[in-house]
Amino acid sequence: MILCLRYLSQSLVRSRRDDGADMAALGRSDIETFTQYVAHLAHTGEISAFRRTTVCRFTSRFLREIRDLGPTRPGEILADLPDDFALRRHDMDEREQIKDATQTLRKSRTVSPGMPGIRPPEPDLRLERDA
Repeated sequence: MILCLRYLSQSLVRSRRDDGADMAALGRSDIETFTQYVAHLAHTGEISAFRRTTVCRFTSRFLREIRDLGPTRPGEILADLPDDFALRRHDMDEREQIKDATQTLRKSRTVSPGMPGIRPPEPDLRLERDA
């Protein structure tokens, strides 16, 4: 989960004048910027599509759990953190992430005839006629 917070922190530092230090000023736009930043990292190959999905899920979980544990209640250390500073399901475009993960898997998979359920591609045996 620490790695996920690193990406969130990097996104805030890159996009905000206050580097994300003013918790009360954080909001939906910062979450959108974060998801775009992680998507950019995946698109440029700095992280895998799987890592992108994992980072988004764990960041969402972390933000949800800190609210459940209480530090965002009035008088607590994270009391200024706005409720809309949260990653929600629709923030993570699962179709795009599944597509990215599938492409990554296809690029990295070595097909072995001994792997159950996986067959090597069949050769194209069609003969072409000379015209």
